Amino acid sequence: MPSCRRYTVATRHPFVLAVALVSVLVVAAPPPLWAQDDADEQAEPAASQVTVDGGDDDSADTTGDGAAASEEPRVRCAYRVQATGWGEALASSEDAAKAASAAGDEEKTGDAGSEEPCAGEAAAALGDRVALRVDHLDTLLSGKKCENLVLFIDRTPLEDNRPAFCLPSQGELVFDLERGEKDDADWRALLASPMGLSRRVSLSVGPDAETMLDSDVDDFVLRVLSPLALSLYLLFLAVALGVFLNLAATTPMLRDGQSTAAGRQRPYSLARCQMAWWFFLVVAAFGFIYMVLGELDSITGSILGLIGISSGTALGAVAIDSSKKASQKEAKQKKAELQTALDAEPMKAALARPSDPHQLAAAMDARMRLAQATSAAADMEGAVKGSTRGLLRDLLWDGQGISFHRFQIVVWTLVLGAIFLWSVYTGLKMPEFSATLLALMGISSGTYLGFKFPERFGGGGDGGNAGGDG
Repeated sequence: MPSCRRYTVATRHPFVLAVALVSVLVVAAPPPLWAQDDADEQAEPAASQVTVDGGDDDSADTTGDGAAASEEPRVRCAYRVQATGWGEALASSEDAAKAASAAGDEEKTGDAGSEEPCAGEAAAALGDRVALRVDHLDTLLSGKKCENLVLFIDRTPLEDNRPAFCLPSQGELVFDLERGEKDDADWRALLASPMGLSRRVSLSVGPDAETMLDSDVDDFVLRVLSPLALSLYLLFLAVALGVFLNLAATTPMLRDGQSTAAGRQRPYSLARCQMAWWFFLVVAAFGFIYMVLGELDSITGSILGLIGISSGTALGAVAIDSSKKASQKEAKQKKAELQTALDAEPMKAALARPSDPHQLAAAMDARMRLAQATSAAADMEGAVKGSTRGLLRDLLWDGQGISFHRFQIVVWTLVLGAIFLWSVYTGLKMPEFSATLLALMGISSGTYLGFKFPERFGGGGDGGNAGGDG
């Protein structure tokens, strides 16, 4: 019955039943929202602490990576230095840096060294001395010798340019810009085709010819031409060319002998003009290459061959003209002898009174030989005489008209001259013409000399005065 009683009390007192139910619900139900908010607020500091701790780890990692990256060697700046006394100055500066480091003043020494080396002129020429400031040079030199480092200009390794001095504590590398056997072609490529007195290049250094450090030096001024040297070179060429053109116009330097009896100039000689053409081209190219590279041994074997061909052509033309003049003199002498014989009394008498058939035949034969000698003398006179009609026509005219054998030698001379000048400008060296081209020039010159033997400038009129030696 007690259970029934408890049941009866619960049913008779509903208030007690409600309190019991609410108590059960409070114990079994989840926490209310305000309780959850309080729990979240209490959990946030812990989570934040975890996050901060993780962030510190990431930050530490990032800082570590940055420190590792900052320790990578890198070229910061470059400048030209004086070659005289530079080694002693750097050595004393190196000693000072070591002393400061030993005294515990490394930061001050590093600050002073980072500003002063970059204050020099960022410009140099071939033959100058250049200093490069390299961050963490000691890292680059670890396990390597200083003389094994390679200079890079415009990403081109110059293997013969090794450091003249190394100062690891100051991060200084000093190079002498000089051409060597290994990097001769690279220097020619760097300095060729100048569009001004200088050009902008990048500078760097590397442990070998295949590896180059990152560099901030991408606007270094590499001087190609010295303003003073260029001015003197152009002045020399202008004066030499002016004097040459004046002599060519007023003297027989490029002509066939002295002036005519009437005071007119002889025609221009093709062979002599060709020889003068190659002479001036080679002189101008030699001076230009020396001005840029300082090279004296720049004349190639093929250029000597071209000069030899033009000189041989001129000598052959002179020999042919001398032979024609000797023949002319002989014809005049024979004509004079025959004229003297015809003027003798026996010949006059035989022609006046042809009573003796033998004397008459001798007189008629003498008169015929005199006519032939007079014609030969006139032909030889036409073969060596003439007066100028202008440079181009003199070079192409053979006495009868514009000749192809003269035209082809003029064209090939101009073509090879243009190739010669372009090779010097773009490669800073005189070209090596092939044996085929030299043979072609030789054939053209031989053809010209062969056709020169029968050249005649006689016959009167303009044609007789339009040619000459050639």
